[in-house]
Amino acid sequence: MSDDRSISRPRVLVLGCLAIVTMGFGPAGLALCMPAIAADLRLDYTQQGLLLSAGLWAFVIALAAAGVADRCGFRGLLVLAAAVQAGGWVWISCAGGYGALCAAAFAAGCGGALADPLLTPMVCAVYPERRAVVSNILHAGYAVGLVFTAGLVMLLQSAGVHWRGIVTTFGLLCVPYGLLALLAPLPRRAHHGAERLPLRRLLRRPAFWGLVAAMFAAGAVEMAPTNWLPTMIEAGPQRVGRHVTAAGAAMLLFGTLLGGGRLLAAGVERRVGLRRWMAAMALLCMAGLAVAALVSGRAATAAGLCVTGFGVACFWPSLLALAGDRFPSGGASMFTVLSVAGSLGAAAAPVAVGWVADRSAGGLATGLGLLALVPLALLAAAARLTRRADCTGR
Repeated sequence: MSDDRSISRPRVLVLGCLAIVTMGFGPAGLALCMPAIAADLRLDYTQQGLLLSAGLWAFVIALAAAGVADRCGFRGLLVLAAAVQAGGWVWISCAGGYGALCAAAFAAGCGGALADPLLTPMVCAVYPERRAVVSNILHAGYAVGLVFTAGLVMLLQSAGVHWRGIVTTFGLLCVPYGLLALLAPLPRRAHHGAERLPLRRLLRRPAFWGLVAAMFAAGAVEMAPTNWLPTMIEAGPQRVGRHVTAAGAAMLLFGTLLGGGRLLAAGVERRVGLRRWMAAMALLCMAGLAVAALVSGRAATAAGLCVTGFGVACFWPSLLALAGDRFPSGGASMFTVLSVAGSLGAAAAPVAVGWVADRSAGGLATGLGLLALVPLALLAAAARLTRRADCTGR
């Protein structure tokens, strides 16, 4: 971390939270606009899933950005990320066909891919003694982004704004964190100690691969309900507009429970124990997905997926904090690999659910039912990664 005394730790945390709020624009914004987009372009569930996940596939470019951050710091990449993100959303608003729309969503995702993996190491660099707490607080900003986006989309839709106008608004809202990143004093590096642990050495550690697998599972369980919740509430493109308010309200509840789960985890994990908390939340995820898949009715669907949001809330930030505790000299590259693993899970899950939905009589319910098996990986992570013997990082 930088020794510069001009760095304000709260200001760095605010910057991280502002940036991570914009990460909610893609999942919530596109998901709530998806019924209208699908009706305009006549998209099936597989095409919708590909569009919903297009921005997340961009996270593979974050692997290159991590090396730059380890050597040059955070400022330039965060400013570039805000600019690319804003430009991508404006391009979405102008896209004329499905291919262009996917390309534009991918471009917007590139901006998020540059920023997201840097935020946790940046904040942990200025709060090294409270990684788990600040990581959960930081990632609660993503849930705030979901809630804010849902409220904004509901407001704009009720005012008759077309979905293209809505996504233009998202682009404009990416500018503030870019300006703050340009002006605020930031830490110069993410790792602690004189030497950074090379990524190639990290990749030889079984515990690190366990974290990678757990992050993939956490991303899948978090993103599929986020992406498909509005479509399941609206019950198909033929009913666009009839349940927009219900879909928005469900997304508001989902985001609120996701954020509440992260803030609660920040205070409870030390008292209950990380292993017990993660195990309980993994079981809650399985129960929520099972209810959404097996119990008919929009209310049951919303309740099951919102419960899943609360259950999965702790995993992404807690796993990143656990990695920081295990490998304090890992640097931005380590956090980036883990974020990319989570993002790949988040990208694969909506497509997989949509693909299953198109090929089964049960539709989306079948896809979500199969997703209920994924929290078993999180249950295994709770049992294995939090064992005291693993704290050596071996």
